[in-house]
Amino acid sequence: MSCGTRYQKWDKFIIPSEALPTLPNACTVAPLLQLPTEILITIFDEVNLIDQLCLALSCKRLLQVSTMVSLDVSDPDALSLYYRLGPTSKDWRFCFGCTQYRPTRESYWKAKANLGNWAEAKDKQDDMMAIIQDWEHLQTMFYCPECLAKMRCLS
Repeated sequence: MSCGTRYQKWDKFIIPSEALPTLPNACTVAPLLQLPTEILITIFDEVNLIDQLCLALSCKRLLQVSTMVSLDVSDPDALSLYYRLGPTSKDWRFCFGCTQYRPTRESYWKAKANLGNWAEAKDKQDDMMAIIQDWEHLQTMFYCPECLAKMRCLS
């Protein structure tokens, strides 16, 4: 997927085969998990797609129940899902280019850009440093330094 794409195409939601054998040992201490499977299926059927996926990912018991309902997440509202499941710290920010949470720390991006090798292209190094600093400090940045560098042909 290119950085210019707003949303990535999602693959069908598939439970890894190695997770299924461990499901019968799932803990059922929470009151919700003590409900009969039929009621849990009804709950899945009544909530929207993003909530279904969040329920399925919350524990092994609900993951098991999710296999009994039609969970088609081939084209969900990606931003809603990313914001709900993403980090709550300011150390990470969502990039609309690569649709990933990316670190905001300047030291991470300096190392990633390997700015020491950019001595022969001082103008590009200055541009990249400005992008890195903006990503760390400006909440209005929508693209990570890597995606912006690709869009501006800096990398």
